[in-house]
Formats: sequence, structure tokens, C-alpha cells
Amino acid sequence: MRITEYENDAILLFHLNDVSVIQISDLPMQPTWEIPRRVLRGDNRRFGARFRIRWHGVWPEASDSIDELLAVSGDWVVVLERE
Repeated sequence: MRITEYENDAILLFHLNDVSVIQISDLPMQPTWEIPRRVLRGDNRRFGARFRIRWHGVWPEASDSIDELLAVSGDWVVVLERE
């Protein structure tokens, strides 16, 4: 499988139960994503908070097992600390 890491700017729009909805502000068309609420800490839980995320895209190949795919699908997004 091929795994590629990316970093983007994000804005917190709202929370819904255990999910937070963010908008990726530096991608074309500014898509919205649902991420686990547990990855947000402190000030990043405020509505309108701006932060940077690191995420990975996974491109499976025919030879990959389901266990390999499940292993990389766990924490696919990380909120980066401010410098």
C-alpha cells in the first residue's frame, strides 16, 4: 500500500456527539471533514478555532490484507501543536 502524508490548515465548525466537523481552509473548495473529537485539545475545541492538521491518504493495493488496512486506518488525522 502507498501512504502519503499531508498538512493543511483547518477551522473547527461544530461538534456533534463524539465527532467534530472541520473545514480544510487551504484546499480548493474548502471541504468539510468529520474527525474524532478526541483529537482536539484545549483551545482547539472552541468554535472557529484555527489549527494545522497532519493526515495521511492510503492507496491500497491488491496484495494488502484487511489487517494491514485496519492498522493504518486508526489515527489518520493529528492536530499539530502551535509553535
